[in-house]
Amino acid sequence: MKKIKIIVVDDREVFKKALRMYLLKFEDFEVIAEASDGLAFLDLLNHLDPDIVIMDIVMPHMDGIEATKKALKKKPSLKIIALTTFEDLEYRESMMNAGACAYLRKDSVNGKLENMIREFVKPE
Repeated sequence: MKKIKIIVVDDREVFKKALRMYLLKFEDFEVIAEASDGLAFLDLLNHLDPDIVIMDIVMPHMDGIEATKKALKKKPSLKIIALTTFEDLEYRESMMNAGACAYLRKDSVNGKLENMIREFVKPE
């Protein structure tokens, strides 16, 4: 079985660990890396090839909006799901305009995130 390779980008360690545990409940998901900001994430893209990225928006050094734009210039077929605490329409529009394929609030992860990942990453 081919695994779906995921990178989690979030500046909150506790949330990253919890999200990793949630994702690893699914046999076909593999968290291949984590980053605490957009700069660290872009560095990971130089040597990793994820299927999907779960991206926070507000982070130090480089936010998720800028990181999404730069990542998609490097790898246009990359799928990025914005995962945030903000319901703000401006953030949503900014992430979607940057190229994110979906926007999800952190408090609605259960069930929805798995479905989104499966929707955007089709098995070969």
